[in-house]
Amino acid sequence: MLKCLILAVIILSASVSFAQSDSVSKSLDIVNSFHTEAEVLTKGLVSPSFQGQFAGERDEAVNELDSLSWTEKPGKRRFNLAYGIVDSYTEKIIESIEKLLPQAPPKSREALNNAVERLSALKTVAMRELNESLKAEAYEQERSKPVPLIDRSPFEAPPEEAPGMWFR
Repeated sequence: MLKCLILAVIILSASVSFAQSDSVSKSLDIVNSFHTEAEVLTKGLVSPSFQGQFAGERDEAVNELDSLSWTEKPGKRRFNLAYGIVDSYTEKIIESIEKLLPQAPPKSREALNNAVERLSALKTVAMRELNESLKAEAYEQERSKPVPLIDRSPFEAPPEEAPGMWFR
């Protein structure tokens, strides 16, 4: 059952990732899938209040990413901010599970250790995928020639060819 759920999450995230190209939507997808994975791996091993902490962290990251999509234009800066949010969120979740390891009973400790390893591997893959979204988002726009401040008569020579104002 657990393997089927994990496989479904991976397939769903892979199929959705083809439709997403910018870093914010990709980051939102990563945060949501990471949260789902953390809940599944720790279900029954941690208290419901601890899983509520996971949900709070996820909601905070999602709110930051949503505001980022409205406040920053696509580009390297927005990518770096989204990357930082996702990295700190995933690191917080992994560290909070690692803090439980010394207090957990031996049976739960093994399962929590496996959860930490699985989440670390998932984080590595997710961050690599997020790096790929930078290529689609950070493109250089061609700069057009600036428009002159004053209109010139079509019969006048351009300023660089004109002999000067004393020769008119």
